[in-house]
Amino acid sequence: VGVRPDPRRDPRYVTHFEAVARCPWQAVLTKLLRFEDAPDPLERLPGIDRLALGNIVHGVLERIDLLALDESEASLASVVTRSPVRPSWPTSEELDSLLFEVAEKEARKSHAPLPGLVRMLVEVARPFLLEARDHFAVEAGRWPDGGVLGAEVFGTARVPMTEGDPLELRFRADRVEVRDGQLVLSDYKTGKAKSLSDFLNKDLPRGEQLQAMAYVLAAREHAPDAFGRYLYLGHRLGDAAGKGDLEVGFGQKADAHLDDFRAAIEALLGGWEAGTFFPRLVKGGEDKPPPACKTCSVKDACLLGDSGARGAVRGWSEGAAPDGPTGEATLALWDLAERKREKTK
Repeated sequence: VGVRPDPRRDPRYVTHFEAVARCPWQAVLTKLLRFEDAPDPLERLPGIDRLALGNIVHGVLERIDLLALDESEASLASVVTRSPVRPSWPTSEELDSLLFEVAEKEARKSHAPLPGLVRMLVEVARPFLLEARDHFAVEAGRWPDGGVLGAEVFGTARVPMTEGDPLELRFRADRVEVRDGQLVLSDYKTGKAKSLSDFLNKDLPRGEQLQAMAYVLAAREHAPDAFGRYLYLGHRLGDAAGKGDLEVGFGQKADAHLDDFRAAIEALLGGWEAGTFFPRLVKGGEDKPPPACKTCSVKDACLLGDSGARGAVRGWSEGAAPDGPTGEATLALWDLAERKREKTK
């Protein structure tokens, strides 16, 4: 508690707010201070993590789209004026070339571009890309007049606040396209697929999935029936097969969940401005850490093993946070993780 962000580094990116929702302390270390895990090369061999996999899948899909568009990344306001195009899926040889190029670049980030590791990354990422290929082919058949307008498109959503002016929240959309006249903004996911019910009733109220709503709010300035979505590209793979939905998102139904979105944003913004970046050392009122702590990349810079710190954090759920505005912001941010709404049918 008490870390004051430099206003010049106050990004207001939707992904940064999502990081604060998961764990404020992890967010300040990774998003503001940009700490990274520094594993001992003698302790373990380099391996595959979810971030590397996601970066490779995103990187290849971006390259495929940009080759067809023949343009670099752009703003939402500029891409909506383009004519849609249908990117051609690369041949097997072209896909391999793209995969190896992107995977080697990703492997260099860990200072271990070993040939065996690069090949492993390629083979793990390939099924996600093939699923993307199949899904895009289905959509092309369903909406033959549609197409892609942009990749890695940046934009700004104006979030209506309870008091004061709207908050300008920045984002990047992995893909912007049009289908049957409808503007669609997509965010690719390679993690465990979600159901629409879980997304709307759990993740959104807790501030953990904010992108789709930000997409809709921004795109509505150009198309009233805009649609924001997540594409879970591992929907049919391995243990995830048949669980969750491939596409999760909304268009006009976003209005029914705007209050949840606004409440989460206000709690996150209040914590950010108050500088209350505490570690989520316990889950609810229990004396044990959340499951996410096991895979946290900066857990070595945390008080996870300190029972006194866990007790202090646990006390906040009982109203023991500091008095005054900082205490109110701390409690609002703490309570965010426990929010959920009655399931909608």
